[in-house]
Amino acid sequence: MPSARTRTTRTLLIDNYDSYTYNLFQVLAEVSGDTPVVVRNDEKSLEEVKELVKNLAIDNIVISPGPGTPEREEDIGVCKDLFRAFPHIPILGVCLGHQVLASVHGGKIVRAPEPVHGRVSEISHDGHALFKGMPSGVDAGLEVVRYHSLMVDESSLPPNVVPIAWTTGRHRALRSSQKPAQQGSHTTDSPPIVMALAASGLPHFGIQFHPESIGTKFGVRLMQNFHELTCGLQGRPSLELVRDDVGPPGHRMVPKAFVVDAEGWEGNLEVCFRKCDGIASFDQADVDRLFDAMFRPNHGAPNDSFWLDSAATDRGRYSFMGGVGGPLWRSLSYTLGKTSSPEFKSDLGTLTIRDAEGNISTWHGDLWDYLEREMKCNRVRSTPELLKALPFNFWGGYVGYLGYELKALCGGENAHRSPTPDACFLLADRLIAIDHRENDVYCVAMKRMDSLDSSETSRWLDSTCQTVLSILGGKGQPQSQEVQDVSTSTSFLKSTLQNGGHESALQPGGGFSLDRPHATYTRDIESCLEYMHAGESYEICLTNKLRRAFPCGDGTAKKFYSLLRRLNPAPYAAFLNFPSEDMAICCSSPERFLKGDRGGVLEARPIKGTASRHSDKAKDEAAAHALATSEKDQAENLMIVDLLRNDLGRVCESGSVYVPSLMKVESHTTVHQLVSTVKGNRRRGVSVASAIRAAFPGGSMTGAPKIRTMSLIDGLEKKARGVYSGSIGYIGFNDAFDLNIVIRTAVLHKGEMSIGAGGAIVVQSGVQDEFDEMLLKTKALIGAVKAYEENGPV
Repeated sequence: MPSARTRTTRTLLIDNYDSYTYNLFQVLAEVSGDTPVVVRNDEKSLEEVKELVKNLAIDNIVISPGPGTPEREEDIGVCKDLFRAFPHIPILGVCLGHQVLASVHGGKIVRAPEPVHGRVSEISHDGHALFKGMPSGVDAGLEVVRYHSLMVDESSLPPNVVPIAWTTGRHRALRSSQKPAQQGSHTTDSPPIVMALAASGLPHFGIQFHPESIGTKFGVRLMQNFHELTCGLQGRPSLELVRDDVGPPGHRMVPKAFVVDAEGWEGNLEVCFRKCDGIASFDQADVDRLFDAMFRPNHGAPNDSFWLDSAATDRGRYSFMGGVGGPLWRSLSYTLGKTSSPEFKSDLGTLTIRDAEGNISTWHGDLWDYLEREMKCNRVRSTPELLKALPFNFWGGYVGYLGYELKALCGGENAHRSPTPDACFLLADRLIAIDHRENDVYCVAMKRMDSLDSSETSRWLDSTCQTVLSILGGKGQPQSQEVQDVSTSTSFLKSTLQNGGHESALQPGGGFSLDRPHATYTRDIESCLEYMHAGESYEICLTNKLRRAFPCGDGTAKKFYSLLRRLNPAPYAAFLNFPSEDMAICCSSPERFLKGDRGGVLEARPIKGTASRHSDKAKDEAAAHALATSEKDQAENLMIVDLLRNDLGRVCESGSVYVPSLMKVESHTTVHQLVSTVKGNRRRGVSVASAIRAAFPGGSMTGAPKIRTMSLIDGLEKKARGVYSGSIGYIGFNDAFDLNIVIRTAVLHKGEMSIGAGGAIVVQSGVQDEFDEMLLKTKALIGAVKAYEENGPV
């Protein structure tokens, strides 16, 4: 226990609505030994902040990065006043906060020679105490990540604001096997730019770069130095809490499982199951037949049903399927109201609930509050024996989707109304779980502990297990026409993709039309570039939609999905059917949004960076290598990795957020993708609903800073995204969940098919290149549509 003289340091962290604030939060908590107090820049008046500083014994203040400019009051709120009001309290401004410090003293903020977002620069410094123990100069090793379009004009600074660090004149991609001097085209030369400031006679400092980024070296050391400066001014020794201060922030602590994972927990629900022994092996066509046998009566249209489908079994192990279930089953459909203000909770949205008997009820309010309540009121009783017997995480709970417009309940605006519900879920109390690695199948039923009659549950388990065995255990049975050999269709798809079928789909007679045609979409890309040059955003994920008539009744949607999953298997694929909404979703997503294990470990796997595949092996390998070394794609990926670290940092234990895999190339049927993995340990007391809400919508579909960028997107796209850009998956009653990012997806609704596609616009983006990438991401789906229409269902 530290003595009073070696107490921890309490930091007030001002959030300028940035998407990296909680990365700073995590580092500050590590170096200071105390949890920072976070306040948004417009949340409190100056007088209220003064009172907070006094009452909480605040030792220092950190002002976060953020969008906009210090010359616009609505972008910085109370930030300028803090420098004036607290002359004796140490204040560190980061990025926008750095510019605020200069502006307070009369310095000018101007556009930088070029925006630098998600790229690395070497810097030199003058030996100031803020940089104690850190190298300086060319090839010395002090490499920092920058996210800024504006900069401090050094010539405008008064004598009392002193530059203490500068760029060495070069910036580059994060991941490179060469040193800057050897990189050639990978290095961009630019004049030295001020990277840090100190106010003479005041403990006020500013840094233009981001010490909290996963790509910054010595970022933790710098924050430790600020902590030591604070302690020195107060005449007390600093705590040496961090030993590894050279490497990236937050990479030290590997998350540990909750103790409850080993010991089990009590609950009001119990799980019964049967493992279907006697199945030697099965393939994807067999699994397809099983779904039809269980949930498509007489091969017609499925009832309310779901299939969370690890069709790419090399990347996904488990699949889950189910339909109308037992006594606990119900369907939920949620539509946002006209307001997103928490002051009018009953007007936030309407939830329509239909139970297994057909009874309908409604609930009004915030969907996240409803899910929070459901997770508290419904909890599966877990035992060590059950944990050992069921290797998968989903034992029962909600399955469905969260639409992109739910951003209105997560800090975004309620800008556009979706023609589809903003969320749809089925409460699955009976399901089939498939272990593709071990060739095992489980029938799972969830029921209340106080249920007096278990015979119905046992009958369902027995009969379902028999059906599974009849389908998967009886190899050699004749297949229906809908699951015949797919080699013909596969060849057709490859031919279609190699010949640019996704582009011909937009030609007269091709069947599809774009919501925003070429001229409009490219103009929107140019607007994105201007926003970034003006400092409004680092990265904008702009999207579009292709539409065409397509029936979804009489089982058509399921037949189409059967073809899609064979032609473009994906690890986070799904088929959802909601007949009451006249809607079906055929998803072949390669991207995980967020997963939560029973032990509390959270995992996100953002994708940023896409390249087309080639039939020629050498060209295909060259395309993958070009993607892995692309400065533009690395910048895209790094910005979203830092954003996801921030989102997990809001709900995870301090020091537990880390990146086990950064910018790895994964190859799918039609594209190569650049994929990273971010993990963290969910903080005790943080619910599943709160963890999902903190990160929704997925940053790979918004850009950064998230809230400002979503607002920019609303103005550009002018329509709701709906299901697209949201998440599909399960939220279990055993503290586990797994949700994808809805991309590579066809939404069939009231006789129309829509396919969303887009890409991240960054300052290096080429206008036509981005339009072409948007179309590239529709390849698999358009190819499947053409194959379906010309060959029929497989």
